[in-house]
Amino acid sequence: RIAEGLQARTHIDGQKNRTIKQKINYWRERGVPVLLAIESENVSNQTVNVYQRNQNTWETVSADNVGQVVLKYFDEIEKQIREDSHIFFERKIKTVNSYDEVVDLVNQNHMVRFDYCGLPQCGIELERGSVGEILGTGVGERAQGKCIGCHNEATAIGYFSRRAQSP
Repeated sequence: RIAEGLQARTHIDGQKNRTIKQKINYWRERGVPVLLAIESENVSNQTVNVYQRNQNTWETVSADNVGQVVLKYFDEIEKQIREDSHIFFERKIKTVNSYDEVVDLVNQNHMVRFDYCGLPQCGIELERGSVGEILGTGVGERAQGKCIGCHNEATAIGYFSRRAQSP
């Protein structure tokens, strides 16, 4: 009844040969973000134990409110994932002022941001002899100085990263 009321994909672990702790560990190892555990005392109290992976916490909630709690947890988890990925992404992007910095940082697996004139020939020269490629230009970003390739007035912010491997 509880699984039917959730607005999430669910799986009921009905394996009889494992204890509840073994089942919980099994699903935690697989990265399941929210676990529900219903033990005998939960049945009589009409409650559900809810585990939130990103907080590593258990909470006992009313069976009537479990759907709202699960949705709240998913919202919190999504927010945390977005924040973590944004922080990671920002750490990987470095702003450079010279081609030598581009080569050095791309070799360290960073993506670089640079002032760029946007001319195809300049882009070809920047890519020639390096391990990376121009990914594109920033939308709505304004260049502040000279192009790092040809030293003409920059018209865009370019992004450069390691060349993708072919399958």
